Amino acid sequence: MSPTDRYPLPTPSSPTIDAGRPNQHAPRDPRCGQRKVNGTIGLIGLALVLATPAFALPTETEVESATVEIRSRVFSPQQIHLHHDRKALLRFRNHDTELHTVVAMDLFLHPDLNLGGNGAPEFGPDGLKRVIIPAEGVIEFEFTPARTGTFSYLCDMPGHNMQAVIVVE
Repeated sequence: MSPTDRYPLPTPSSPTIDAGRPNQHAPRDPRCGQRKVNGTIGLIGLALVLATPAFALPTETEVESATVEIRSRVFSPQQIHLHHDRKALLRFRNHDTELHTVVAMDLFLHPDLNLGGNGAPEFGPDGLKRVIIPAEGVIEFEFTPARTGTFSYLCDMPGHNMQAVIVVE
C-alpha cells in the first residue's frame, strides 16, 4: 500500500482528510492553557517595556551638544564651554553664501574624532587640519575632549578674520 493510498489528500469532492483515525477530537493537551497564559504575560511585559519613557532609562554616555551659527563672517557664540572627558557634539552651521573653514589647532587631534555633515575635511600628518563648510552647509564634530584649556578656532579663508574659542573645563 502506497502512502498516498493510506492518507488521501483533500480534493474538492472530499472536504476532509482521512488520517486513519476515528472521527473524534484529540484529547486536550493540559499545556495548551499554559501557553496561552504565558504568551499573554509576555505581551503585557513587552507593552510595559515599550511604554516606558526614554528619559526614565539611564543613558550610557550623555553627549554635550553645542551649535555655532556662521552669519556675515562671524562665529556665534564667540565662546563655547565643554567638559573634559565628556562626549561632545559640536555643530557648525554656515548661513552665508560663501565658503568658510573651521581650523582648530589642538582640539580635534583625537583618534575618536567623528565628522559628519556636508563639509570637506583636510588632514595633515598630525591629524585634522581644517574642514571646509559649503554655503548653507553643516558640519558636525563628535569627540571627547582629552584635556582642559582654552582652544581657539578660526576661519582661514582670505579676508574673513573670524575667530572664537572653545573652553574645556
